[in-house]
Amino acid sequence: LAISTVIQKNLLETCPLEKEKILLLHNGVDVNRFNPEIFDRTLIRKELEVSDDEILIGMIARFSPGKGHEEFLYAAKELNKVYTNLKFIIVGEASRGENEYAETIHKLANDHKLNNLRFTGFRSDAENVLAAMDIFVMPSHSEAFGIALIEAMAMRLPSVCSNSDGLLDVAVDGVTSFLFEVKNGDDLKKKITPLIESKELRLQFGNAARKRVLENFELEILTGRVIEIYKQTLEQHQI
Repeated sequence: LAISTVIQKNLLETCPLEKEKILLLHNGVDVNRFNPEIFDRTLIRKELEVSDDEILIGMIARFSPGKGHEEFLYAAKELNKVYTNLKFIIVGEASRGENEYAETIHKLANDHKLNNLRFTGFRSDAENVLAAMDIFVMPSHSEAFGIALIEAMAMRLPSVCSNSDGLLDVAVDGVTSFLFEVKNGDDLKKKITPLIESKELRLQFGNAARKRVLENFELEILTGRVIEIYKQTLEQHQI
C-alpha cells in the first residue's frame, strides 16, 4: 500500500514488485477532530496577540533540514516590506540531534528582523492552532505525503505549498491551494500575496479544501478501503 503517487513510483523503481501488486492508499485525517466548526479561533489568537484585523500565516513542522523554514522566513521578510497587518507563526520543535539546525533558523529570523513572528515550540493542540490561522504554508522540499497539510485543509484553511512529491496528491493548484516552486522564496511570497489581499479567495480555497478532505482523505472512508482490500485479498487466496 503506497501512501502517495511518488511512493508508488519509488516502489516500482526500487523494489522487485509488479505494478498490480502496489495499491495507492492515501493517509487519512479524523475530520471530527479537525473540524473548524467546533473551535473558537479567537483563543489562540489572543494568546499570540493577533488582532482581528491581522492575518496570521503559519507552518507546522519539526525543525529539520528540508522542511522549508528558510523559504518561509524569507517570504515573511519580503511580505513585511509590503504589508503591515501580518503575523507569522512557526509550530514545532527540533528532533533529537537537530538542535543546531533549529538554532540557525532562530538566528535567521533575528537576522530578518521578524518581530511579528512567533515560535511556539511543540503544541499538542494542533487543531486549536490551525483554527487561529488565516493561511497555511507547507514549504517542504520533499514529502512522502503531507499529514500537516490535510489537517490544515480539514480545518478549512487555504494553503500555499511547494510543488513537490506527495503534496501533489493533496493540494489542487488554484482550487484548494497555490503551488510554488520548491526552494524558491520569491515564488512563495508571490503565491501567498493573493490570499493576503482577498478574504473572499481565502474563504473559497478553504471551503474547497475541506470538501476535498471529506471526499478523499476522511479517515473512516480510508479505513473502509483497507478492510475491503484485505477482504478481497483473502477471498482470492482461499483454498
